[in-house]
Order: sequence, then C-alpha cells, then structure tokens
Amino acid sequence: MQRNAPNSIMLGVVGLVVLVLAAAYAIADFAKSERERDMRNWQVRLSIVADSRLEAIGRWLDAQYGELSGLADSAALN
Repeated sequence: MQRNAPNSIMLGVVGLVVLVLAAAYAIADFAKSERERDMRNWQVRLSIVADSRLEAIGRWLDAQYGELSGLADSAALN
C-alpha cells in the first residue's frame, strides 16, 4: 500500500497543476475578450465624436462661405 501512496500523491499534484493551468488560460482569455470589448466601445465613442465634429466643421464652413458670398455680392466692395 505504501507504493501506491506516492503514485496517488503524484497524480493529485499533476491534476492540481492541470487545473491551475486551465484556470490561468481561462483568466487570460477572459481578460483578452474584455480588452477587445473595451476597444470596440472606445472606437464607437470616438466615431461618434468624430462625426459630430465633422458636422460642426461643415456648418462653420457653410457659414463662412455665406459670409464670403455676401461680401462678393456687396456693391460697396465692387
């Protein structure tokens, strides 16, 4: 019976090591998926901000062209 004791201890240690490695892999995979999710959220937010800034610049340019058009049509400047 003493010969089986070291084998069962070794089997338990191997099982524990496999369990720890599987848990470490699961944790790393979860962390990776969370980083990817956060990156997608930031991309969406930055896209929304960029779109709103593009719209604001477009409105500003339209206003500037309107002013220039008004100056070009002014008889006082001709």
